[in-house]
Amino acid sequence: MGALLLMIGGLIIGWVPIQFATELAIIGGSFTVIGLVFAVMVFLTGAFVMARPEMSTVFGVIGIALSILSLIGALGGLFVGMLIGIAGGNLCVAWRHPDPDQGTTTSTGTGSPDAGANEDVQFSWQGDQ
Repeated sequence: MGALLLMIGGLIIGWVPIQFATELAIIGGSFTVIGLVFAVMVFLTGAFVMARPEMSTVFGVIGIALSILSLIGALGGLFVGMLIGIAGGNLCVAWRHPDPDQGTTTSTGTGSPDAGANEDVQFSWQGDQ
């Protein structure tokens, strides 16, 4: 879901420079090019998260930074694209790739079926141990 929001945010961020490209081209549209570059990069961070979900934290942080920087060239997609990109990046940072080894619990041989069941429980707010 975070990757999809990053991609939608990138499209909205890119919409603003495209709409004003003709007016800014007369003046000298370096900001148009910068806005389009940020839009493409935010969109690509969402695509990279879909391609490599185990690196979602890294691409999420990059997506958040690029969404904020899109204020420079594209007004952040009139702030809507920036907010959607930030929300998508936050979801990518918060998401953890499921570990296939965590799903199977082995019996410890103590005779009680629940003896090892509570050993693997860890909540995200407790941190890594």
